Amino acid sequence: MFLDGERCGRGAEDIIGEDYEAFCQSVIAALPRLAWRNRLINKLCDVVLAVIFYLAFELIGHILEVLKDNADVWSVVLMPQTTAEFFAMLLIIHVARYYHARQELHGTWRDQLGPVLLLTFAAAVCGAFAGLVPTLQLHIPLMFYLLVLLVFVLLVKKMLKWVQ
Repeated sequence: MFLDGERCGRGAEDIIGEDYEAFCQSVIAALPRLAWRNRLINKLCDVVLAVIFYLAFELIGHILEVLKDNADVWSVVLMPQTTAEFFAMLLIIHVARYYHARQELHGTWRDQLGPVLLLTFAAAVCGAFAGLVPTLQLHIPLMFYLLVLLVFVLLVKKMLKWVQ
């Protein structure tokens, strides 16, 4: 649109008017709404991505512990405390990212209520579990851990193709 206008000697203000924000909002409003199946796959994709990030987060922690000679190389240890901390960090990042996007596009919080509640619930459950059983440690063989991580990565790749 802008390139065609430029060829005709018109500027951006001539094409979209002075209220560019209203123009952008009208373009966004004109976009077709995703089907319920695609919206569900998008949400599931977010959950799988969160699990992938958590597993990668724990794997990096495991590698650092091994490098300090404080951990068994062949066993990854998962604890409720680190799970709660991870989901709390993910919640903070999600809210901050959405707040920034909201400032740009003036979106609604209604669209983000589900992910925010899910991350809050996950962090609260993991935190409560960590408080009840502070010494719980789940030792997972490294090869199995890497296999699960790979399966989740392939799953999210497949889900993204479904959405497209």
